[in-house]
Amino acid sequence: MVRSRDDGPARGLGRRQKAVPAGILGTGLAVALIIYLTAAPSTDRLGERPEDSKRYLRQVEVYGGRANVLASDVREWLEGLWQGRALAFTVASLSALLAAVVFIALTPLPPRVDRSGTRQGDDRRPASSEDAPNHDPAVAVETSKGGVRRNEGS
Repeated sequence: MVRSRDDGPARGLGRRQKAVPAGILGTGLAVALIIYLTAAPSTDRLGERPEDSKRYLRQVEVYGGRANVLASDVREWLEGLWQGRALAFTVASLSALLAAVVFIALTPLPPRVDRSGTRQGDDRRPASSEDAPNHDPAVAVETSKGGVRRNEGS
């Protein structure tokens, strides 16, 4: 198989674009599975903790208002994400999110096309035949400073 010079790096980038996020996702899911299998089930029963009682919630509301109750609930929820089997789901979710971010970051952008239809950095050919510049000498020509001048010929 004969390769051109431009085929090698592009092919390597495509492999890397898929391999790095796949490695991150695979590693994250494997770690999450290990955490899930080795984590002990929760021993807390509903109502055993003082934070679950109506009396506690009422005192929190008296001291800090409803915002304090909400902040307390959010804090407890966040603490629960980092313990036991919930940690496995947290690790799996974060690894999937990180893999998606890395995949998007490694995706190459398409080449920029200027108004004349040529790709930026590639003066060989226009992007399409319809966008090809008109070489009629009486046609207006765009200058490098953004102005337009009329090309009167030689």
